[in-house]
Amino acid sequence: MTYPILFGLYTPKDTIWLSIAGYDAGYLYEFVMHKEEPIQYTMIEDADDVEICSYLYKLSFRRLL
Repeated sequence: MTYPILFGLYTPKDTIWLSIAGYDAGYLYEFVMHKEEPIQYTMIEDADDVEICSYLYKLSFRRLL
């Protein structure tokens, strides 16, 4: 079964961050283009099984909030 991508964000490192619905909800995954597996993932605190569909990227702090 595949789940929809809720949002994606291209990074200055030529990677993409993805938030995925369903089983993978509550994590942000970082992918290199044309690779199937993420190079890293981050569990979002207090977001276990919560579908993340919006974000705020603070460039001056280089953080995704």
